[in-house]
Amino acid sequence: MVIAAFMISGYGILKGLIAVLVLSIILGFYDIVMKPTLFRRRFSKYPNVYVRPTFTFLVGDFDKAIEDETSNRIYYQHIKEEAALRNKYDLKVDIEGKVLTLSLISDRAMREYVALSPNKIDKFRWLKGPMKIEIGSISVEGTSTEILNRRKYLSSLLGLNAGSKYIPQMLSCCEEYVQKLKTKGKVQFMDEMLTFAFYTLACILFGSDIKLLMGKKHSFKNEDGTIEELTLLEYFCKIEQAFMKEFTNPITGLLPIISDLNLIDPFKTNQRNFQIYRKALNEMLAQSKDNESIWAQLKNKDDYDQDKIRCDLQMYVFAGAESISHNIVSALYFLKKFPDSYAKLKKELNDHGIHKGADFNKVLTIDKLDELEYLSCVVKEALRFDPPFPQGYFYTAKEDITLCDVPIPKGTIMKHDYLSGSFNEKSYLRPMEFIPDRFNPESEFYQESVKSGVSPEPYSKRFFGMGTRRCPGQSFGVLQCKLIIAYLVSSMDYEVDSDLLSNDYAGFGLGGNFTPYFTIT
Repeated sequence: MVIAAFMISGYGILKGLIAVLVLSIILGFYDIVMKPTLFRRRFSKYPNVYVRPTFTFLVGDFDKAIEDETSNRIYYQHIKEEAALRNKYDLKVDIEGKVLTLSLISDRAMREYVALSPNKIDKFRWLKGPMKIEIGSISVEGTSTEILNRRKYLSSLLGLNAGSKYIPQMLSCCEEYVQKLKTKGKVQFMDEMLTFAFYTLACILFGSDIKLLMGKKHSFKNEDGTIEELTLLEYFCKIEQAFMKEFTNPITGLLPIISDLNLIDPFKTNQRNFQIYRKALNEMLAQSKDNESIWAQLKNKDDYDQDKIRCDLQMYVFAGAESISHNIVSALYFLKKFPDSYAKLKKELNDHGIHKGADFNKVLTIDKLDELEYLSCVVKEALRFDPPFPQGYFYTAKEDITLCDVPIPKGTIMKHDYLSGSFNEKSYLRPMEFIPDRFNPESEFYQESVKSGVSPEPYSKRFFGMGTRRCPGQSFGVLQCKLIIAYLVSSMDYEVDSDLLSNDYAGFGLGGNFTPYFTIT
């Protein structure tokens, strides 16, 4: 009797396990095969929506990026080369793993998105990889009166005029860091610029006195289980790399619940490290006495909770450090790749008294920076040609909408395609070439573009997003890039590894596969 009961019970458990397995297979088939198939079919009937003729399940549009990387090209090179095709359409179906999105390509699509944002199209709270760092911040949360007020506060303190008062502090950081670079000689320049950008932003946002507290070390757990003792600067770079690796981990796309709940490594370890980082940052903030810092100016506002201020400033440090460092690396790389551009920038700097041995506090003021037209063009061209973020944040339709005459159901995920617009032949003459003068109305190249009937529309300049939720630190970020590039080019000499310099398909956007080694003297 007991044996029979046990057998019946075991049989019931087996049936249950089989049912769970069958259900998992059915759901997996639906997610991996049916959903992308139906998504493609839904939008393929609209002539202004580009749907790739071929499609590989699970991989989706990742196959092109994989082909780029295996050919020693930046992973988004195919988007540049497909721009002529993509720009014939308003929208494009993108399938990346299990994520189904519509990319907004045309100026018309961007214009209509702005009109619908944020009431009908708003941020999609997609917390994967690096986005986990920004939980609770104005970067990822949906639009509300509170979020808009927080954005307004940050923008008022980090606008061009308000932010210019931090130029002396930026210059002090530049001087300190360049001296360190010169002692190192050959350096991994992306890591160096990321650390430098973090250091500069942290001093401005959290207080200049925290530089005295940054030497304290904290335990960082590596993926293999080993523990390293790192300073906060070192910790920051390791966290960035770990979360980016998490973003490209196949489990993130195929089994999102494991990533969302941090059930296994590397997700558990990354969260452990991030919590240590946050605790260390909070301890430093508690000790900061700099009343000029952004933190000090915000923390006494009655309608701005201190935990939310920390989230927003932390987001700004991570996103700002990434965008600034990538833009600087791209600009300095392409200036060396195209020596005429480098020589032209050096001449402009020299003509304005910006050279080795100069008193940079006198020659790199906000007024002086405004006079450096070619420098401004270099920054803009680097953003166009090799943006720090090849695509924007995810957005979602809050209700059924129509965009470019295409019905889009509620819940559909959308994103901004930065690259296609930046390589549109109707907006940019010879877009596959790095030509800073395309942004200078007084230049011969600009006049040639006008005569050819080529002129960028406002919606083709998408480097910082569009609409209500565009980057709140755009002006301050550009100011930092201009000042740092001017300082680096005028105060140090550098050479780029010849193999990297000769690669016509190198790029330095977030998640790229190139390691830029520069020799600093």
